[in-house]
Amino acid sequence: MAAWVAKLKGVPVLTFQSPELFLKAHSLDPELTAGNVLIISDYHFDKMSEMNGVDLALRIDPLPVILCSNFDFDLDVLSRIKNIIGIIPKQPLALEELILKTKKS
Repeated sequence: MAAWVAKLKGVPVLTFQSPELFLKAHSLDPELTAGNVLIISDYHFDKMSEMNGVDLALRIDPLPVILCSNFDFDLDVLSRIKNIIGIIPKQPLALEELILKTKKS
């Protein structure tokens, strides 16, 4: 994801290696998510984390979350989590377009 993040201009972006690192940073500085915030998270983190994107969304509710993945989603589970506002395939172009559209709205 870092490659497409570098292409974005004028959109403040913070990146974290895992949900745990984000949660730790957020607990140390709750203002980290003040204002208009959109969390874009991978659905699976493989060996980097024991959490997945759904776990993260549940922990940071009501912050809006968009999940990205090349894997199939369990839409029944995801539809019950109110702060997951979108699901997109993990494709850099799709993510860049999403960020730019979000910025304009």
